[in-house]
Amino acid sequence: MSARTTYPNLRRLVGESADQLPADIAERIEDVLAEPSDLLPALMARMDGRDNADGQTRKGTGLSPSQAVTLASLSRTLAGLNALIQMLHAAEAARVQGSAGQQLPPDVVEGLLLAARELARYARQQLE
Repeated sequence: MSARTTYPNLRRLVGESADQLPADIAERIEDVLAEPSDLLPALMARMDGRDNADGQTRKGTGLSPSQAVTLASLSRTLAGLNALIQMLHAAEAARVQGSAGQQLPPDVVEGLLLAARELARYARQQLE
């Protein structure tokens, strides 16, 4: 049995899930968490609004900075909407095919529907 390095900060953040990460990734995350003063500038640099849903900075030829921010915002919004729709689809499949213990409570489904509606409304506003 090989001895695995423990990552106390990462373990506090995600619990037992830390064991599922490859050691090199866990080590990099632990380094960032060990020195939180380095974390805020890195996060602030990523929050300029130009990151797409995939985390890549939106770089479009011929786009003004505000257009790039709008397109990146739409990318993130649509990714969130897609995730909500997938959850709702899974909830519907569980309702139809699953047992009572597999079904989401009605208030959770209602919350997912409201969240999807708000994301769609926000995407429409971005296009106006």
